[in-house]
Amino acid sequence: MHLELIATEVHDEILFVPGGEISRWVYGVASELHFYTLNEAPLNKRPNKTSNSPPPGHLISMLDNDVTQIGKVFTIVEHSRAHYSRYVIEGTGTIYARGEGGRFAAAGEGGGMYLPANPGYGRGRWRQRVRGQSANNFLGRAYDLTARTHPALKGISME
Repeated sequence: MHLELIATEVHDEILFVPGGEISRWVYGVASELHFYTLNEAPLNKRPNKTSNSPPPGHLISMLDNDVTQIGKVFTIVEHSRAHYSRYVIEGTGTIYARGEGGRFAAAGEGGGMYLPANPGYGRGRWRQRVRGQSANNFLGRAYDLTARTHPALKGISME
């Protein structure tokens, strides 16, 4: 039996140049991650409850990604310009109205949080607490979907 080891020399300059094999792979992964992020992001299907809230689908229009390269290190960043993105991903839990000094707000009119009238939701009312938002880690799900097709990303989970 004869064993033979054949080695090939590969120059990093060829692989890591803009448009090189690794660069194309990284941009492909970034494109897939952005596609899955857009598909997994929640879409507000209800009409606006207040006059100054963002329109339905606003979060999706504020999602973007960047790829940066410093030497042989590529960084893919998926980000959102929407100010409430963290609350969507992590949730808010129950929200309590607080008055002066951090005490609970009064239950009557002028205390607590005012929920305005809205068709289908009834008249306006004051509340001391609201249920808040449950967590929706759409970014973690998008990463996991991307990692399924790219073995180099497996083993790293956002969930």
